[in-house]
Amino acid sequence: MLKKNIFILTAALFLISVIFSFSVLADQTESPAELRTIEVVMNNFDFVPNQINVDPGERVRFKLTNPSSAYHTFTIYNSKTNREKAVVNAALSAGEEKEVVVQMPNNETELYLVCLPHEGLEMTGKVIVSDGNLAN
Repeated sequence: MLKKNIFILTAALFLISVIFSFSVLADQTESPAELRTIEVVMNNFDFVPNQINVDPGERVRFKLTNPSSAYHTFTIYNSKTNREKAVVNAALSAGEEKEVVVQMPNNETELYLVCLPHEGLEMTGKVIVSDGNLAN
């Protein structure tokens, strides 16, 4: 009888943990339609657009296209000098397309957008994280 009760208790705890984990995942995931898509084209040595405006804490999908003949990166740092950890770093070969979903910082700030191999050719831009109050 004790083994049967332990089995039932273990099974119940397992079911509760499975149900809880699914409800947590459901709260954290968003359907693709709920994400704002921002298209960025990486031409030969420039981003189009080279200024991107997002809201604090927004999750956005970047649809990246590299129609050029060169390898490019879509890299966002906290600033030009603060490169401890990239907000995103996506590499695209010539002719490649890619989508990346990025969680923007919760605070208003100006982020540094750069193509790492072509920074010297000024293939840079900025991502402005603001609810409209950040001066350009």
